Amino acid sequence: MRTRFFSGMLPVVDHKPKYLGRLGKELDAEAGRDAAYTAALNVLAAAKEHLGSLDRVTRVVRLGVFIATSGDFFDQPRVADAVSDQFRDVFGIEKTILVMNCLRSSSKDAAEKPSDVPRTADAESGRRCLTNCSVIRMP
Repeated sequence: MRTRFFSGMLPVVDHKPKYLGRLGKELDAEAGRDAAYTAALNVLAAAKEHLGSLDRVTRVVRLGVFIATSGDFFDQPRVADAVSDQFRDVFGIEKTILVMNCLRSSSKDAAEKPSDVPRTADAESGRRCLTNCSVIRMP
């Protein structure tokens, strides 16, 4: 069993942040969902580059979503769901079921994020499912 960790993935396009700011202050929930989706695309791109093919992923074991918000923003689960929905669409429900079950409780209101970007994503994958949420596994 091999496990791969991908962390600190930001919503970057062409080496530039797609969004800057905090949800609930400079950005709304829809911008947060798009930032989450973009960061998740970067996780998938890094996984594909490293593994050669996403078909080598046997299970998403943990998916962490860290969101920079203002104090009065309370829609973190909806923003984080953009990532779990994307991983479910790419890998199927069988490989991501635990991600969707635990992602809401993995959402964190991060007070400080690098470069003032609104969210980061990290993922781990592997062959077996861990009891402590989920990440990316391959044979």
